[in-house]
Amino acid sequence: MVNFKERELIKWQVVEMLRRGVKRIELQNEKGQFDEESCLKFAVCSGGCEMAAVGDVVSKISEQYQKAGVEVVAYWEESFPKLLKEIPDPPVLLFCKGDVDLLNTRLAGVIGSREMSNRGRRAVRKIVPKLTEEGFGVVSGLAIGTDSFVHETCLFVGGRTVAVLPSPLDMIYPRRNQGLAKKIIEAGGCLVSEYPRGVAVERKNFLERNRVVAGLCERVIVTEASKYSGSISTPNFALDQGRDVWCYPARKGEVNSEGILALIEDGAGEIRI
Repeated sequence: MVNFKERELIKWQVVEMLRRGVKRIELQNEKGQFDEESCLKFAVCSGGCEMAAVGDVVSKISEQYQKAGVEVVAYWEESFPKLLKEIPDPPVLLFCKGDVDLLNTRLAGVIGSREMSNRGRRAVRKIVPKLTEEGFGVVSGLAIGTDSFVHETCLFVGGRTVAVLPSPLDMIYPRRNQGLAKKIIEAGGCLVSEYPRGVAVERKNFLERNRVVAGLCERVIVTEASKYSGSISTPNFALDQGRDVWCYPARKGEVNSEGILALIEDGAGEIRI
């Protein structure tokens, strides 16, 4: 059994291992979960423990995050989002800026197309205020198009929103949403990433981001999606995770309707507002 000081040391070891390219699956125990012992065992076997155990190295790493206002939450800590722990492939760490407690409240994801149509815009304006009235925090991915409009609408109606990024928090992606990210934090929301400082944005990060969006939420609502849209991955993750998936009604032939109709065929419900 490890004590609090050892837990903190192991957490910062994991930060450094992820930065160096260690895959999170390598840190799992035999049950496919993360704990302090399995992470420490990997660090010792890989030689990373000797490097990270040096007090001043660990101190420098933690100081960087503290200065940036970033809280690092490990899978084995009480503050790690409980719903996210339930998914088949959870992150081992979350890097958070803002109100971390928000991640353990009732959350609903709202996603759609990057090429948002007028119909999609109307859907967001109906759905987001309703969710905030019902006490939900609203989660999306800070991407251009629907995601950005979801966050903006939530802020406009006085709600709190969570943005899950495909990038480290010191490199907001997309860059044009740096101002929006700042507003989210100032309004009591939270920015979330599973990537440590210094890690490049890779193509795989976007799918990984989408599984976290789904994993944080009780339900995911899709406003619009074309048949081969990247936004389809989020509700598919949610369905695989056993979460409720709802779609804004669409008719065949409408812009960005093919993905919606396919999701309904797969068991998603139609939301009526």
